[in-house]
Amino acid sequence: MSELSGSKRASIEKHLNFARNLHIETLVLHGQNAAVTLVDFAHRHKITQTLLTRSSSRHFKFLPGRGLVSQVLRLAHDIQITIVAERQSPVRA
Repeated sequence: MSELSGSKRASIEKHLNFARNLHIETLVLHGQNAAVTLVDFAHRHKITQTLLTRSSSRHFKFLPGRGLVSQVLRLAHDIQITIVAERQSPVRA
């Protein structure tokens, strides 16, 4: 995670710590392609369900099929994928 910006790294650490506080096992996977790495890990460990959130980055809208969720969906025919909404702070007037 050292190659990530400080804010991205802090966000990931926050989510990992949240899961750890709930006594959920957490792992950081390393690989050249995130989708392939994730699906390969799921297959090797007989994981049958996973939760993903859509990327909030703009490229997803302009390059359909290239985002992580789309790639995982193409690769994980035997895994139940649940796509959850990304939580955002409420807009203040």
